[in-house]
Amino acid sequence: MIPGITASSVIATPSAADADYASVVANLYFDGPNAGTSFTDQVRPWLWTRNGTPTISTAESRFGGASGLFNGTNQYLSTTAHADFNLSGDFTIECDVYLLSLAAVRGIWYLGNVTTNPIDRISLDIKTDGSAAFFAENGSGTTLFSCEAPAGTFTINNWFNVACVRSGNNLFIFKNGIVVATGTATGTPVTNNVFQIGIARNGGLQRFMAGYIDNFRLTKVARYTSNYTPASAAFPETTGAVLDDSWNPLGAGPGLVFSNGDHTIVRPQFGNDSPDNGALSKRARRSGKVYAEATMNRDGGLWSGYFGFMAADTVIANISTENYTNGLQLAPSRGGSNTMRIVREGVGAEVNGAYGSGVVVGCAIDIDAGKAWIRANDDWVTSALGKTTTFNPADPTVTWSPAGRNWRWYAMSPFFGTEVTLNVGATAFARTPPPGFGPW
Repeated sequence: MIPGITASSVIATPSAADADYASVVANLYFDGPNAGTSFTDQVRPWLWTRNGTPTISTAESRFGGASGLFNGTNQYLSTTAHADFNLSGDFTIECDVYLLSLAAVRGIWYLGNVTTNPIDRISLDIKTDGSAAFFAENGSGTTLFSCEAPAGTFTINNWFNVACVRSGNNLFIFKNGIVVATGTATGTPVTNNVFQIGIARNGGLQRFMAGYIDNFRLTKVARYTSNYTPASAAFPETTGAVLDDSWNPLGAGPGLVFSNGDHTIVRPQFGNDSPDNGALSKRARRSGKVYAEATMNRDGGLWSGYFGFMAADTVIANISTENYTNGLQLAPSRGGSNTMRIVREGVGAEVNGAYGSGVVVGCAIDIDAGKAWIRANDDWVTSALGKTTTFNPADPTVTWSPAGRNWRWYAMSPFFGTEVTLNVGATAFARTPPPGFGPW
């Protein structure tokens, strides 16, 4: 173990690609261990807060082996208000639902302040007779639309996919890809409000979901305007073969060049002309077993580049190794130094070996357990900083206490001319990930 460093989730397999991925503002897989309490958004760093005690359950699942369980009494998820929840234009809100009871009205999702009178909101709820209402009104209480599916449309004890779409002034409710209701919008609904899952408000009362929700997605485009085939796997996290949204340019320092679908970082300068800097991945995760690889592409200076895993709830500009204290840093050096530096929470050590240009550095991380296994080409680095060709789940390279934070991959080019490519699963990995570990 590195001196001074102390201290199974189910992963949904995403479907292939999504041409509208850039417009996705929320995507929850509801994956994790049974009775888990972390609800991770695959797209944005939203902190989904548990109200009551909703949990992850492996009793029922549409995809990935788990789903979110809500008790129908006082449990739901909420996140803070944000401009991304401005739904004044086209949008699609969809998820998989398994109702356990229709003894009361069941809220599926709600945009607005669910604790006050039901104005300035958009919502979907399912009534006791199996009908459903996709409804919106403004801050004055004026109804903007009410699109209603007939009685008997939705029933208990089975999975169904439900999608609500606004396309211009046209409204749709889909069940399993089939149109079950249409309507017309007459105004502009809620903007920049709080979003909740597993609750709605109807008749002056809060209406709680009783059952399971899986594979939730909010997209600010009208995905469907006629019958379609629902997804047969978890909603994708990529626009195609290249993960072209992997780096957040708002987190990048000056002097960096992005290429290869934004997942290669190049610092063309040579010399001590400015501080180290890099960029964070757009997506954050709070649980799961993930794997990534970085290739160091040239020996331009003291280091070939850095990559790692950072706890960051917000975008950080000009990421620097000088103040890096909240994660794991891997820094293979140029070939002449024959070392790889591993730093965790600011404490580091070096592993001997030819870890210069061209080396593929892999990192398998169990976020929930706070463990990371590090490899260089075919060698796994042991806790004693030795090397072995066999992955040992009982001997992680480093460990730490999970802090329930948002974690992101990052890549960095130091002030010397360097280049590093980080692959988080957009293309095939050069080495096989350990069993149970998957792409970001």
